[in-house]
Amino acid sequence: MTPVSFGKRIGDGTTEAVDRLARVGQAKELDAMLADVDRALEKLDEGTYGFCDRCGRMIPDERLEARPWSARCVDCSALS
Repeated sequence: MTPVSFGKRIGDGTTEAVDRLARVGQAKELDAMLADVDRALEKLDEGTYGFCDRCGRMIPDERLEARPWSARCVDCSALS
């Protein structure tokens, strides 16, 4: 049997597939961040901004400075 050769194109296709997977992962992360920002805006309207959605305790200022869209404290975020 003669071996089948795919030439250089198989490598190009693999690179393109890996790049596409990376872009999909980034898009999912951005979608999740957008949902978090939308929730933070809802919390501002509700008057609950700065309070954890899970436990109800205040979210430390340091966390809100680093991630203003945080809806959970560090402890509760680690549980999800």
